Order: sequence, then structure tokens, then C-alpha cells
Amino acid sequence: MATLYNELNQPEKAIQELQAILALQRSDYVLNELASTYLEKLNSPKEALKFALQASKINANNENVQFTLADTYYQLGDYRKSNSLYQEVAKKVAGNSSFYNKVAEAALKIGNNDRAAIYFEKALSTGQNFPERVSAEKQLQTLLYQ
Repeated sequence: MATLYNELNQPEKAIQELQAILALQRSDYVLNELASTYLEKLNSPKEALKFALQASKINANNENVQFTLADTYYQLGDYRKSNSLYQEVAKKVAGNSSFYNKVAEAALKIGNNDRAAIYFEKALSTGQNFPERVSAEKQLQTLLYQ
């Protein structure tokens, strides 16, 4: 039901549902869903971080939890932690263009231009159309010809 509420853009109801589930059983999945809701729907990375860290304590190897944590740190401006977590996720799963673009942006924020160029290239080479494509192309050109 919480997923439906999120899809209907009713994050407060989603949070109520997730909190009720959490009262019955703590799980990395529910905690991660809470973190994602706070981060993506309510633009509240500080609140999201609380739940993402709890989810990570339960299952630090869960790629979804790592990804949410990486996104949270990115929004909080902690690009080193974000980059490190994005790198961990990238090792475990095949990403899509938007994911590779996020990894590249995080690497760029900490001055790792070589790694950023690699991930911009990966983002552009998937053949997928993605919202950040034009920006990724410009960033890659800048990195290659600086």
C-alpha cells in the first residue's frame, strides 16, 4: 500500500503505512523505503539519512540500501561518501545510464576526473536515452579536451 501511496504522490500516507509495518517488524526493505520516500518525495535528506543508516546496519550489502544511502549523501553534499557507495553499487549491478551519470557526477564533485570520464562514457554508451544525456555529453567533452 505504501508503494501505491508514493505513486499517487501521497508520501505522508506512505510514511504512515511504512511506520506501521516497521512497528511490527524492522527490515532493511521497509527502512530503505522510508528513506527513499523522505529523499525523493519530501526532499528531506537529513530525515532520509536516519532510515538509510538503520537499513544499512541491518543489511550493509543490499544494493538498494547502498544506492539510497549514496543518493542521500549526494544530496547532503557529502560527495566522498556518495562516490564510495556509488562505486560499490556499480561493482555489483549493471547500471543504467542515469545511474552511471550519477556515479560520474559524484566522482567529478571530488575531483576524480578520470573516473568521472569513464562513467560518463558508460552512461552514453548504453544506448539509452536519459534526461541528463546532453549534460553528460558536455561534461565528457570538457574532461577529454581540457
